[in-house]
Amino acid sequence: MAPKATKAKAASKAASAKAAPAAAKAKAKAKEGPRSPAAGSAAAAVRQSRSGAAVADDDPKVAKAERMLRLCLEETEIARVDGRVLDIAVSEARVTDGVDGKLVALAEARLEEVRAFEAELKKAADELRTRKDAAIEQHNAENEAFADAYEARQQLKKEIEALFDAVGDGDLGKSHSHPNARNKQGRTPLWRAAYNGHEEVVQLLLEHGGDPAMESNDGEPPGKHGTAATKALINGCDKDTAAKQREKLSELQRLEHPWPRLLLNACSAGDLNAANKIIGAISTGRADGSSAAALLRSVLEFEDMVDAMWMACTKGHLEVCKALMEAGADVDSSSKTGLTCLMIACRKGHTDILKELLARSAKTYLRSAQGRLASDYAREYGDGHALHDLVVAHCRRHEDWSTLEEEARQSSGNKASGAEAVEDVIERRRNVGASDAATSALRALPVEELREGSDRYKDLLEQRALADVLGYG
Repeated sequence: MAPKATKAKAASKAASAKAAPAAAKAKAKAKEGPRSPAAGSAAAAVRQSRSGAAVADDDPKVAKAERMLRLCLEETEIARVDGRVLDIAVSEARVTDGVDGKLVALAEARLEEVRAFEAELKKAADELRTRKDAAIEQHNAENEAFADAYEARQQLKKEIEALFDAVGDGDLGKSHSHPNARNKQGRTPLWRAAYNGHEEVVQLLLEHGGDPAMESNDGEPPGKHGTAATKALINGCDKDTAAKQREKLSELQRLEHPWPRLLLNACSAGDLNAANKIIGAISTGRADGSSAAALLRSVLEFEDMVDAMWMACTKGHLEVCKALMEAGADVDSSSKTGLTCLMIACRKGHTDILKELLARSAKTYLRSAQGRLASDYAREYGDGHALHDLVVAHCRRHEDWSTLEEEARQSSGNKASGAEAVEDVIERRRNVGASDAATSALRALPVEELREGSDRYKDLLEQRALADVLGYG
């Protein structure tokens, strides 16, 4: 009995050993995923032609032609097939007598597939370039408007400085600025005119809306200092007349003291409680209907001509920034030189604030007065640093072509610039990994979707184009 059991056991092991390779092949086939019938037929033809290779070997030209065809047909992923090589291989096979006809037919069919695929890819790339041109045109227009805005702030600063100079000289006639503008100390023209004893200027300011109750940062009203005459003018000012004069002013010119300076201090110090208190007051407590967003975008600091949002960003106070954004603050606010919140966050290395600004759709394509982008400032913080990577990745997702082309120029040592170098830029930025991923997904699509040109098929083609054109992925 023992010998029979041993023989049975040995036979079982032998059967298992024979079955193992077959199981492994089945497992590998399952992992490969679906392939097109053409690819399967081509692979089968390659195997069959190999069995007859000995015959072809008698003629070196035939052997060479068939070898080229087999090499091209062995690649089952159509996107990986080099159309130029396949075209040459088919052309050589057609003029060489004795080449396997079935092999040539399959190669010709594959060549047609490759050409159709390349045509679709070119179409997607052309559409991509069209979107790029339209986006860059829009970016240029927005940058022109942006330049006008920060140049207006520069002019406003000059007018404010001229106003205070005029008041100091006792000559208000040469200034057209608002009479309740304030300097760093929170002092108005009326406050300074009274302090310097300019009686006629005090009278003129009171007649044109100068507020006798507007205190400085130290809590001193205009009438505290000055001559007896200026004090008498201020103390004797008809409150009803002053109120009527103020009604002629714009909403921003009728702001009540002392919230602007308090908000600026809160943003500078990162005092969230103080900031929320002021934000809440201007959001709900304005009897004249002024919008909170407009008030929050008011210039509060007159050296750089910036608002609360910009100050909070440059100081790195994330929670204050979030509170201001929720209330409607401008995420693209800038200084008088066009340095935006995004740029200053990059320059200072405030990564969390950068992420928040990008999440709120801050514009990465705006240029400062020096013509620089946010990515330029991020690069200064360290090329390849997470900050720079964040900006560039965001630009890729949102198709900020202005920044991406600038990045391409920077990465190629400024050798590529202008429309004539777009093709060189595209070639240098090709994302092989993303392109391969899209190719693999295309390969896995059912044959029906490929033939019908489904939405998924078109989407994958576009992804491939994105990867090939500007390195998306």
